[in-house]
This record gives sequence, C-alpha cells and structure tokens, in this order.
Amino acid sequence: MKKFSRNKKYCSAIRFVLYPFIILFFVACKDSGKIKDDEIKLEELCTKEINIYKSIINKFSLCFGTDNEKVYNSERDEITTIYQNCLTSIYEISRYINERKTIEYDGKKAYEIIKKTEELLNQNCEEIRKKPKSISLLIQKNLMEIQTSFYGKLKEGETCYHDLECSSGLICDGGCPGKCKKLKQEGENCQEDKDCDYYLVCLNGICTKSGEEDKPCRGDFQCKGELACINYKCSKIKQEGETCSTSSECEIFCDDNKLCSGMQISEEGGECGILSGNKICDLGLYCKAEKENINESHQNTPQDQINQKFICASRIKEGQKCKEGEACDIGLYCSPDEGVCKRLKKEGEKCGTDYVCDLELICDKEEKICKKPLSTKNRKPKGESCREDEECQSSNCKSQICCSPFN
Repeated sequence: MKKFSRNKKYCSAIRFVLYPFIILFFVACKDSGKIKDDEIKLEELCTKEINIYKSIINKFSLCFGTDNEKVYNSERDEITTIYQNCLTSIYEISRYINERKTIEYDGKKAYEIIKKTEELLNQNCEEIRKKPKSISLLIQKNLMEIQTSFYGKLKEGETCYHDLECSSGLICDGGCPGKCKKLKQEGENCQEDKDCDYYLVCLNGICTKSGEEDKPCRGDFQCKGELACINYKCSKIKQEGETCSTSSECEIFCDDNKLCSGMQISEEGGECGILSGNKICDLGLYCKAEKENINESHQNTPQDQINQKFICASRIKEGQKCKEGEACDIGLYCSPDEGVCKRLKKEGEKCGTDYVCDLELICDKEEKICKKPLSTKNRKPKGESCREDEECQSSNCKSQICCSPFN
C-alpha cells in the first residue's frame, strides 16, 4: 500500500454526539473521457466525499436523535473550508497528472472505496448504536484509502514536488523541489514517524512495527481495521458489558460500575440526554429542551443549561409550521421568515444567508444564489511565506515558502 502523504494536516470535523470524524481530503482531476458506471471522475470526487460527510450527519442525527439543522450549522464553515481545499487540490494535482505526467489516477479503485464507505452508512440504526466508534473509525480509514487511488511514477533519487509523485515505498523529501527518498523499514534508525514506512512508528529512534493489536501507536490511523489507538496501543474497542477504566475504551461510555454501557431508547415524551442516563430518542424523534424548565427570571447560566430537562419530540415535516428550538426533519431547515420547515436550497437556487444553502454551498452575497466556494479563495501565490500546505494555492508549502507544484 502506498504511503499516505505525511505533510498534510488532518482536518477535524463533525464534532457530533461523542465521536469526531477526521477525514483527509486529497484529490485530483484530469481531462474527463468516457467513464464507466463503476468509476469516479476526478472532478466528481470532492462532491462524492462531501456527500459522505452529509450522510454521516444525517445518519447519526437519525440514529441518535439530534437536531440535524443545528449540527449542519455548527459544522457548515469547517466543511465548506474542507470542500474548498479539496477543489484547490483538484486544480493543482491535475497538473501533475496532465503536464508532468508523474501521477496516475485509478477511478475504479476510488469508486470501490466510496462504495465500501457508503455501505457502512447504510447499516440500520440498531447496528450503528451498538458500534458507533468502530463504524466511524472505519469510515475515516476508508476515506484515507482514497489516496491509494493515485500512483506515483518517480523512482528513488528523482526530482519531486509532492509525495504522490514518488513510487510506492518512497516519499518526497527535502526542499522545493525535493528528491524521492526511500522510507525506513522496521529496525532502521529514524527521527520521526514520517521517516518510517506505513504501519511503522518511530519509537526511541527506531522504526517499530505498529498496526496490529497491542502494538505501539500515536493515532488511530496507525492501527489496522477496527483497532483504535487507546493508551498508545492498538486495541479493540470494548463492547457493552466488558470491563473498562475510562470511556475512551468503550463504544459508548464506561459506567460507575466500570463496565462498558450501551444506550437506552426513549419514546416520544420520554427523557433523553446526559441527565437521563444518556438515553437517546427513537427514530423520527429528537432530544428537545423543555421550555417550561428554562429560568426566565434571570439570564441562564451554563449550569442552568446543564440542569435543564430534555424530552423526545417528533421532528417537523416539510411544509409544517416550526419555531426556534424545534427541529425539522432530516435535510430541512426552519425558515425564520415563513415559520415553516423547508428543504435546503441546491446550487443555483436563490438564497439570503449561507444557512439556507445545502452543506457544501455558500450564499453569494452579490448574486444571492447558492454556489460552490472558489477553489483558490484566500490562498497565497508561489513565493510567499507559509507554515502549512493549506495556506498556498499550490497546497505545497516547502521550507516555509509557497512552492509551485513544478517549475
């Protein structure tokens, strides 16, 4: 398996329920020809991955009874930024593919990875409620695998501008440009993790095997399959009824009896939330704050909000009346002007604010329509100083300078 790029910063998004979703977007594009049904065009890959984001929010909102619109709005800016970064990568890496001809793309492999990820989200809520951490972790790892759809052609010692240009087992090392360098193998000396080959970590100056159960790790992505990095060791996530010391070991949480606990399901009108013992709402319901418990005699403190009672309530359907504090059905928003639940607007539809547009779109302030973000907005051109790849139009920050993908 080709080494993942080590100079790309992981993007954290969808801080949702208890489970973060960390997905690396790293894509490219080339001239489109005839594409089969079991392949993905490179220019479509960003949309495919953003749809995974939306599916995660929608499915977990449904299964765990959260307010879908609130989650969309809390994550909207970050996901728009990730989508923008993705579009920028498409523009830049296409030049490696079409002009330098140092990278090839396998659309069929990308399709298989996306399909495998979609199948994880197609599981019923009963399964997702049992193993939310394991499922979300597999989704993260599957999307990381998209980078294996790109094949570098350069050999050891050849001039490179990006890790993906180098053949399997090599990394682009050095300044701007660099040279394709062989990754260190198990037992060889190293200075940091990125010096070592895949599923190896740099431990005490030596490339040490990771990935398998009980092997050392510094992050979940260094562990194979459903294994997670718990207490710096690749470990199985514990299921309901197994002994535990902290909630990080469990699919849900570790209770007072030091056993991994599951979640109970509440019907409409039943209590939900932390104070109810982490009860969640049944399908079609969401966890709503009871208004009569809000203290109107003074400004509510964080403690007032913690002590507030929550109950399971029905989601409001499209076209039905809604008001602040109520949740519309999945994929809808509560229109403040009309006071009804409406469907999020698609690309090209009229808008007044970003929050009425679908998740990956922004509301153009001049044209007043929902549009995709610009691919290189607010990016630095070559030659300007930088600290991270994401600051540059080229997505290539070398020696603290924005470097062209090639001369």
